[in-house]
Amino acid sequence: MLDILAAEYSKAGDGLLQFGIDGGGPAAATGQQMRGIVMAKSGWSSYDASATTSAPLYGCGPDGMAIFTSGTAGQLSYSNLTATSISINYWDVSGAFRYRIDGGEWITVTGAGTNTPKTVAIDGLALSPHMIEIDTSVNTGVVSLLNLVAKGSGNGIEVNKLGNGGITADGYLKVLPYIEYTAQQLDLDVLFMCIGTNDARRSGGLALFESSLDAWVNAWKTACPDMAIVLVIPSQGNSGYVIPMTDIRDATIRVAKKYETEWFDFRAFMPAWSKARDAGMYWDNLHLTNIGANYLTHLACKEFLL
Repeated sequence: MLDILAAEYSKAGDGLLQFGIDGGGPAAATGQQMRGIVMAKSGWSSYDASATTSAPLYGCGPDGMAIFTSGTAGQLSYSNLTATSISINYWDVSGAFRYRIDGGEWITVTGAGTNTPKTVAIDGLALSPHMIEIDTSVNTGVVSLLNLVAKGSGNGIEVNKLGNGGITADGYLKVLPYIEYTAQQLDLDVLFMCIGTNDARRSGGLALFESSLDAWVNAWKTACPDMAIVLVIPSQGNSGYVIPMTDIRDATIRVAKKYETEWFDFRAFMPAWSKARDAGMYWDNLHLTNIGANYLTHLACKEFLL
């Protein structure tokens, strides 16, 4: 989607930056980063809403992920990052971290222990590639980072990657209290949500999927009332489904109609998995290749954005 829209309108900034916690899939080698951003990290523990039944100890981003440490060895960097402003969103605990831009002077941020989300805003950058480095060498408590947001002031679009591999709709329930803070910074125009594959392959039940998706849509509409939402029904992969994907489709459409959002039934546009696999559209039994993703995003852009 970023490639398609940036070719049409150019790119303003790089948007929300994830921490590379999702380790698998075709984008594993790039740490799940887009458009040539290079991320490196070490010395952190991770929170991932898709990998635990517990709520985050120190907050998380709208993608359900965060990194935290009580040590002094935490390091994080992003390079080849396009932005005129960078926000470091963190959970205000008792620790301290420091950051620098483009190899400049280190600046220390010390937590006040308010147990609330806070932001370091770095403004006035030239609209060009930058590098940001963060470490916890000055830490004496707990540091928790929720995400970074890179925004540009030039003409163009920003695409924010908020996905979480392996998550189910009810997995996002742990994330709902933390959506509003980052959502207001992102100032999104359209939010696409493609979910249901993982829910359909486990025994949580259709009612849990629908009520959880309902709560997620409600949280985002509350945070961003002027934003459009498009609920995307996934394609039919090659796996054991406990809940038929047609039931997932129907539940998704019910939620969309309830909140007057859009929906897109990608399943209806895809051939059977075996044929789609032979056409090079699937990376494995469930995940699309670049070819499959290109097909999906061209359809979505044509119907909703271009």
